[in-house]
Amino acid sequence: MIFNLSPLNGVAAFVDRIEKTHPTDVFHRTNKAKGAEGKRSLTALILESVDEGLMVLGQNVRDALYYHIRTSHEVSREDIPDQLEEFHAALKHLFGPGAEVLETIIAKKIYSKIGLNYEDHDNWTIVDHIKHVKSIGSFFKEIA
Repeated sequence: MIFNLSPLNGVAAFVDRIEKTHPTDVFHRTNKAKGAEGKRSLTALILESVDEGLMVLGQNVRDALYYHIRTSHEVSREDIPDQLEEFHAALKHLFGPGAEVLETIIAKKIYSKIGLNYEDHDNWTIVDHIKHVKSIGSFFKEIA
């Protein structure tokens, strides 16, 4: 069964409305690592942030997205951190301009988890945000 999610009109407005009316403590929490034993892996942070970011659409839609991205774009959930370009392309294919809103939510979650403020950059995708996070990689056990 393949789910065609491209007809979702107004996803940007919907996600924006959800983000404003249902703020989570994730945006306010910091998890700065102290010492090597306290550091978290970037892979784990990316996966957590993607999971949490896509939850604005609901668990059933998130699960359908993972299924569709895996079957149509050959990117499993676990491979997202290593296949960010493909993940970005899949979101763009499914949501069009709405992908930018979802990627912004995911990026905000990543920055929040490492204790940094999110800064908006024109035309940045999730790929650009992850590259930026990697460039300040002292927060993580691993840097790819």
